[in-house]
Amino acid sequence: MSKVAEQIFAGSPAKAAAAAEKIAGETVDEIEAALPGAIRGDYEQLDLYVHAFRQMAERLLEATQAEKKTLPGAKAMLLGGAINAPFSPWVGVMGPGKGVTLVLVSLLRQTRPDTKPLSSPPQVSLPWEMEDRDVVRFYRGVIDLLEKAELPLERVRRVLGLNRTELAALFGVSRQAVERWEAQGVPSERQAKLATVGAIVDLLEMQLKRDRIEGMVRRPAPAYGDRSILEAIATGEEDLVLAELRAAFDWAGTA
Repeated sequence: MSKVAEQIFAGSPAKAAAAAEKIAGETVDEIEAALPGAIRGDYEQLDLYVHAFRQMAERLLEATQAEKKTLPGAKAMLLGGAINAPFSPWVGVMGPGKGVTLVLVSLLRQTRPDTKPLSSPPQVSLPWEMEDRDVVRFYRGVIDLLEKAELPLERVRRVLGLNRTELAALFGVSRQAVERWEAQGVPSERQAKLATVGAIVDLLEMQLKRDRIEGMVRRPAPAYGDRSILEAIATGEEDLVLAELRAAFDWAGTA
């Protein structure tokens, strides 16, 4: 087991939080900044909170999923934590960003059958006061945003900066086929490729600023035979792209 995963699954709350923050990156600060406004009823800040929470949950799962066997529905369980996380004792003790991070660590431990749960601190005052109607409004807003979350195909198009014609070329189909997929779902024979392309998108979004991704995927590179990432994916070499990106970012992280 990696040292970071070991701290998340078995470390003290402070060590688990520190390990999780290394993986979660800027999402900790994004939650810290957005959550007070989200609690007050600002829908834009609520949207930012849910987006950052989702990213943090996905990053923690991706970084630890190979360490132990995760129970079915782990991702759904973690995302559901966005509803109650702001009212956890951890938020009262450590503030919104780190507190929500520890809520996710606690939930992550619950998805592993042989992992010791994270003991919660005593209940303390939260950094905000809310009436029942405010709590209900917050719950409804989070649920609404979680239900409206992007479908995998939509996310690929947005993150890579593609129009529908380019997205169709990526999968070797017509624009009309992509439009059917958007309405009816991606057919089973294309799901494996979509999953791999989704993993590429996750990795790029985790490692790069958003405004750099579009240029990177369109730039020819020796690793792909002087083709771009998009061109390599279009010819069915998405597994190569994913492997090369993982190797490149692993090297960059240890250099």
